[in-house]
Amino acid sequence: MDRRRARARLGDDDRRGWRLDFRGLTLKIGADGKLHLYRSGTTTDAVPPQVLAGVTAVNITGRDYLDDVLTIDYTGGNPIPSGGVNYAGGLLGAGNGNSLALKGTRAMTPPF
Repeated sequence: MDRRRARARLGDDDRRGWRLDFRGLTLKIGADGKLHLYRSGTTTDAVPPQVLAGVTAVNITGRDYLDDVLTIDYTGGNPIPSGGVNYAGGLLGAGNGNSLALKGTRAMTPPF
């Protein structure tokens, strides 16, 4: 099986011509059982969905001087691949800064 690294860069144009916006990205297992990296608040994929077992790691690079948000959503299961998630939010600007949000976890330390 071909193991892949899912990569996304906030703010880069993708093949469909749109740009990721300030709402950020959401990493989750979709209804199809695949790992998705959605534009937050939508079901639009930033990269093509993958079978979780085929992904070694997820690397996300944020935008410099803009507030980036990554949400890891556990509502469909644990979306963290065996090699983990690397989130580099980019250089801080004058706003609130970069953030990591966890969704769908109980009052416990979530696996990440």
